Amino acid sequence: MRWLGFLAVLLWPYASFAGSQSWTVSLAGLTLGNFTYASEPNGSVLRTRVANTPMGVFNGVFTASSLRDANGVLRYASLSDTTRKRRKISFRIDTDGQVREVQVSPQDQQTDLSVAARVPVGVIDPVAAFARFTTLQICPGGFLVYDGRRVVQVSLVDTRRKGRHLQCELTYEIIAGPGHLSPLYLNHFRLWLDYQRQQDGSFLLVSMKLRGGVFTLRLQRSAG
Repeated sequence: MRWLGFLAVLLWPYASFAGSQSWTVSLAGLTLGNFTYASEPNGSVLRTRVANTPMGVFNGVFTASSLRDANGVLRYASLSDTTRKRRKISFRIDTDGQVREVQVSPQDQQTDLSVAARVPVGVIDPVAAFARFTTLQICPGGFLVYDGRRVVQVSLVDTRRKGRHLQCELTYEIIAGPGHLSPLYLNHFRLWLDYQRQQDGSFLLVSMKLRGGVFTLRLQRSAG
């Protein structure tokens, strides 16, 4: 669920946008669930519900918020509640880009990267990462994502234009902390973003694809 949270994800240091988005999540042609992403007055909120994974092993909900206070400090909080585990994470990112006050519960879910002093300066959280994908009008460049347990390097590999579509290929590589999907511990993914040009000339993110090992996860923006 945590890797869905990354895809599916305040807009520090970027401006927020009005309204909400709905997405469906599928694997091997099977619809697993959906998520919504919405802006709030002082940030953004992501909610994911998965109810159709094989044997129900990853069924559950994931919620995350990335909210900024009056002083510009970002506060991230998430809850992952699945058939396998329940985990809560929170931390803050100060205006100097330094992570502080990391809390992960239960304690056995903490990692070496759950210590604020070990996190590189300048990371963004998973909700802000998703915001970057949806608000930019060009393929996003490289950046670091921190979720309370690991640090991920996202890098741009290629940019293509195909008719009305702008397509971006990126890599998602865990550079510190555990991999995703225990006991597989996948740490390297390919990510494809597909933007469609609108009548006003802007680009709208309409689909995403994440491939890691033998798994290919697809996300499709719902109409409306």
